[in-house]
Amino acid sequence: MKRFLLLIFIFAVLLCPRAQALDVEEELYKASGAEGLSDALPQEAAEMLGTRESLQGKLASLGEKAAQLLFSGLRAGAKSAALLLAATVAAAAACALFPEAEKYIGLASVSAVAAILLADTGGCITAARETVRDISAFSNVLLPVMASASAAAGAAVSAGAQYAAAALFMNLFINLCAKAAMPLVFAYLAACIGAAAFDSEGLSAAAKVLKWGAVTVLTAVIVAYVVYLAVTSFVSQSADAAAVRTAKSVIGMFVPVVGGMIADASASVLSGAALLRSYVGGFGIAAAAAICAGPFIRTGAQYIIYKLSGGLCAVVGGGRGAKLIYEAGSAFGILTGLIGAMGIMLFVYLTACMRAVSGA
Repeated sequence: MKRFLLLIFIFAVLLCPRAQALDVEEELYKASGAEGLSDALPQEAAEMLGTRESLQGKLASLGEKAAQLLFSGLRAGAKSAALLLAATVAAAAACALFPEAEKYIGLASVSAVAAILLADTGGCITAARETVRDISAFSNVLLPVMASASAAAGAAVSAGAQYAAAALFMNLFINLCAKAAMPLVFAYLAACIGAAAFDSEGLSAAAKVLKWGAVTVLTAVIVAYVVYLAVTSFVSQSADAAAVRTAKSVIGMFVPVVGGMIADASASVLSGAALLRSYVGGFGIAAAAAICAGPFIRTGAQYIIYKLSGGLCAVVGGGRGAKLIYEAGSAFGILTGLIGAMGIMLFVYLTACMRAVSGA
C-alpha cells in the first residue's frame, strides 16, 4: 500500500511540473517585491519608459524620448549661446569705441555673462539634486529586491555582500554629493566669476583647485566602489557555487527515495529565480537610465554649448567674458559627471548581480 501511494505521488510530480514551476516563479516574484519597482519610479522616469510591457519596448521608448530631450536641450542652449555671443561682441565693440573705459566695459561684460550663467546653472544644479534624491529613493527599493532575487537564484553569499557594498557606497556618494560636490560647484563658479571680474590670478588658481577637488572626489568614490564590488563578487561567488553543489549532493544522498528528484527539481527552481533576477536587473538598468537621462542630457547639452560658445567668443570678441564662458562650462561637466556616476553605480551593481553564479 505504501509503495502504491508513493508511485501516485511520483506520477503526480512528474505530470504537473509546469504548474508547479509557474507557482514557484509567481511566489518568488511576489516575495522578492519586484512588482513594486514600477511604483517606485518618479513620474518623469516612468514617462520616459512608456507604457510598453516588454523590456525592449521600454528601451525603445527611452531612446525616442532621449533623442527628443537632446534636441530640446540643444535648442534651449542655442538661445543662451546667442545671448553670450551678443554680450561678448557688444563688449568688444564698446572697447574699440571707448578704449579708455576698457576696464569698466570688461566688468560689465562679465556681469552680463555671469547673469546668463547663473540662470542656466541654477536649473542644472536643481536637476542634479532631484536626480540624486530620485536615485536614492529608487535604489532603496531596487537593492533589496535584487538581493532577494540573487539569493533565490543560488547566490546567497554574494547577494548579501554585493547589497552591503552597494548600499554603503550609494549612501556615501549621496552624502558627498550633498555636502561636498554641490558646494564645490558653487565655489568653483564664484571663483571663476571673481577671477574674470577682477582679472585675479589667485582666484583663477583657486578655481582650478576647486575643479580638481570636485572631479577627484567623484572619481575616487566610483573607482573605490567598482574595485570593492569586483573583489567582493569574485571572492563570494566561489562560495556560492560550492554551497549550491554541496546542498544538491546532501539532498541527493541522504533524503530517502526522492532525494535525487528533489535535487533535480531544485535546479528548475534556481533557473526560474535566475530568470526573475535577470528581469529585475534589466528593468533596474532601464529605470536608472530613465531617471538619469533627462538631467544628464540637459546638463551635457549645456556643457557642449558653453565650451563651444567660449571658443567662438574668444575668436570673435575675446576679453574676460569669453574666458569666463569657457571656464564656467566645466561646472556643467562636473554636474553631468555627477549624474552619470549615480547611474553607473547602479549599473555596475546590477551587472555584478546578474553575472553571479546560479549554481549548477
